[in-house]
Amino acid sequence: MTYLVGIAGGSGAGKGTIATLIKKQLELWGLICSTFSTDDAYIDLSWKSAEERHAMSFDPVFSYDCPEVINFPKIVSFAQRILAGEGFFYPKYNFGTHCYDPNELGEMPANQDVAILEGIYALWSGPPIGTKLIQLYNHRLFVETDARTAQRRRLKRDIKPLKEGGRGKSMMDAMAQLEYSVDPMNDKFVAPTRNNADDVIDWRANESKEEGSTIKQLLGLSRSRAIYIYEEVCREQNKELLLPELSLGQIEIKIL
Repeated sequence: MTYLVGIAGGSGAGKGTIATLIKKQLELWGLICSTFSTDDAYIDLSWKSAEERHAMSFDPVFSYDCPEVINFPKIVSFAQRILAGEGFFYPKYNFGTHCYDPNELGEMPANQDVAILEGIYALWSGPPIGTKLIQLYNHRLFVETDARTAQRRRLKRDIKPLKEGGRGKSMMDAMAQLEYSVDPMNDKFVAPTRNNADDVIDWRANESKEEGSTIKQLLGLSRSRAIYIYEEVCREQNKELLLPELSLGQIEIKIL
């Protein structure tokens, strides 16, 4: 049985980085693990012209940051298939064209120990799915940081070329999208999903310090969550714990 983890948070909070590091920690300990980004669950807007799709980035009502553009039934279906141990391929979303690329497919392996679904709406519990998605998770995390740090991370990613893993936007477009779409949608729709989390990761790293310090903090945050997931999976699979835990007979605790 696959252990399903949902990781949500505002754009630029660091949820993708946390998800990747948790995955690497779990793989280091011998578990089969993969991640799926809800970025690959946008509704198909290929019927719109390229100009219309581009303009949506700055639409304060119907933008790429509002829940109406997410195919939530698709995410629920993917989660159910993962829990059933099914392996499958799925089309990847292209942020340059705002369409799906038929030539680029993602793969979800069969019979994983752990699967991580991450994205700004990974813990969504509104229409049209209600609580169907969050009830499927074994563990739910929400990653947050301060607004200025999130904006800086978002801008840095958005202006990076597509071939380097960015979004290929101009600085002017990236800043406009932050103002008219990203920040308003985060406050209205994304931030409230924090209430659906079992645990909140507060990543307020001082990234002005040397890189090694930031990486050390990140590794600590991800490792502590990975340990919890690892031990839960071992219990479900009746495996011996790599990290033994204290039993009640070994300690004396006084509740004050």
